[in-house]
Amino acid sequence: MKVLGLYRDFGEDQSDQFDFFGPSGALVGERRQMRSTEGGERVGRGVLTWRAGGGHTLEFGGETAFNFLDTAFDITFDAQNGAGPQPVRLPVANARAEEVRWEAFVTDIWNVTPAITLETGFTYEASTIKQTGDAQKERELSYPKPRLVGSWQATENDQFRLSIERDVSQLDFNDFASSVDVRDENQQLGNADLEPEKSWQTRLEWDRRFGERGALTIGVFHDEIEDVDDTLALAFCDGDVFAKPLRSCLLFPTDPRDVFDAVGNIGDGTSTGVDVSATMPLDWLGIPRSELRLSGELQETEVTDPVTGEKRRFRFAEDWEYELSFRQELPQWSLAWGFETDQESSAYEYRLAEEVKLIRQGHHVDVFLETTAIAGITLRFGVSNITAPTESRVRTFFDPNRASGVVDEVWTRKQKGGPYGTRVFSVRASGTF
Repeated sequence: MKVLGLYRDFGEDQSDQFDFFGPSGALVGERRQMRSTEGGERVGRGVLTWRAGGGHTLEFGGETAFNFLDTAFDITFDAQNGAGPQPVRLPVANARAEEVRWEAFVTDIWNVTPAITLETGFTYEASTIKQTGDAQKERELSYPKPRLVGSWQATENDQFRLSIERDVSQLDFNDFASSVDVRDENQQLGNADLEPEKSWQTRLEWDRRFGERGALTIGVFHDEIEDVDDTLALAFCDGDVFAKPLRSCLLFPTDPRDVFDAVGNIGDGTSTGVDVSATMPLDWLGIPRSELRLSGELQETEVTDPVTGEKRRFRFAEDWEYELSFRQELPQWSLAWGFETDQESSAYEYRLAEEVKLIRQGHHVDVFLETTAIAGITLRFGVSNITAPTESRVRTFFDPNRASGVVDEVWTRKQKGGPYGTRVFSVRASGTF
């Protein structure tokens, strides 16, 4: 029997000031944003394992949780006309989201034969989500989540696994409150109607072992996803007190300030792909005590765009990515060294009147050197982003929105540095005392 508990609290206060200057260099505006966030999580979980005999191992358990996030967001703008700072209207700027969740589960792991194992499970999850503040709503949600996993040890070195399960994602409470990006000149409205993604996930996997440390795993997967979490246009149409999807408005709002982008559920979608991971010792190449690791994924996602009505990929979804790393131990010198490189495809974000393409050119390349020459201490010297790859961000604006296909403007920003491409030198010490 196991009993687990978690208690966590966090808080953050943030204040930003943005100054706007005219062509002559004179200050023409000052914008201040003050955001305060407090949140917490309390989780209790219990699991009982019973070896029932006949090749069966049963697990019973339950979990209860309480999560909350309290956000206060104030904006003022001083137009330098003598009137002083004036409040800026932003719906759902102050919000508190709470979730009380519980689940019960049972799992049976059955060793059918020495080579075949069958795992069946069922979880039932129920929750109450309550939002107060500028938008008020309370909802009760419940989801059954069955699971089936079968594995077959075909040979001493080959295993096949098939899994089918129902998964429900966790909500991000930050999406329940509004936010503003001054540099991009856009706003994201808090959405009190946001629901978690639900999906049926199917995966077939082949695991191959070779030598003492060699391994290769290839998996193919297909996910049928309900209520895809993406960008949705919300509007205060016909004088409504609460925002609703723009597509449900009888008339397009005459005031553009009544239309917002928000995180929302845009319908059903699919994700299909293949992934691979491998570990290969390189002694056979004459490189002793060395190891090469590879992981990668190729996938295709598809959902119907709520603005254009056409099929497209998920927002922020990468079509492919891979990572390659190498490490060699040199015990005679108390050293180890290695490198890591990775790259990923472009990704997109979609708004009502804007499409953003994020292009990451070139590879990340990191190298490191470790030494254990000092007893009990491991010193690691590293250089990250040696190549300092360039990140390009292309924003395409449409008039009046993406459904028209009429391009109004295209903004391109190329950044060599920033979070993606900055070259970093580091020294790290660790050990046991």
